Amino acid sequence: MALLPSIATIAGTLPLALEIGAGSEVRQPVGIAIMGGFISYSKGLKKLER
Repeated sequence: MALLPSIATIAGTLPLALEIGAGSEVRQPVGIAIMGGFISYSKGLKKLER
C-alpha cells in the first residue's frame, strides 16, 4: 500500500532532479537525494511485505 505514494513522490521530484538553468546546481542534488531515499524506502517496504 505504501508503494504507490512513494512512486508518486518519485515522479513528483523528477523535474526537480532533471532541472536545468539558473540555481539548479543547488536544487538538483536535493531532488536526487529525495528520489534515492524514497527508492530505498520503497524497496525496504517491499521486502517487509513478503
